Amino acid sequence: MKVLITGAGGQLGKEFIAYFTAKGDTLYSFTRKELDVTDATSLNPIMKSLKPDLVLHCAAYTKVDAAEENWKEAYAVNALGTRNIAVASEVIGAKLVYFSTIMYLMECKRVIITNLIKQILLMYMVLPS
Repeated sequence: MKVLITGAGGQLGKEFIAYFTAKGDTLYSFTRKELDVTDATSLNPIMKSLKPDLVLHCAAYTKVDAAEENWKEAYAVNALGTRNIAVASEVIGAKLVYFSTIMYLMECKRVIITNLIKQILLMYMVLPS
C-alpha cells in the first residue's frame, strides 16, 4: 500500500511513520516545511504524481494557546489545509483519515498509541483484520 502522511514532524505523524515503515509499505511523509497543505497549487501536483492509496492527514496548527492570537494561521492550516487535502485525496481516489486532535494521547504509552493507531485504521478498513 502507498501511504502519504502530512505532519510527519509531529507526534502522531512520527508514530505512523514508524508503523508503516516496519510494515514495509511505500511511505511518503512530509513535514510542514516539505509540504504546505495551505497551498493547493503546490499540493495537488504532488498528490497526483504520488497517487497514494491512503492519506493520513496529521498536519495541524497545534499551539492551542497561540491560536486565539494567530487565528488566521490556525484557520489556514486546520480548516483550509484540511479541505485542500480532502479535495486532493478525492481527486485521486485515495482514502483519507483526518485527526482533529491527539491531546487525549499525550499521557499514553507508545504501546497504547500503536494499538490506538491500529484500531483507528481498522475502523476505516485500511488494514486487514
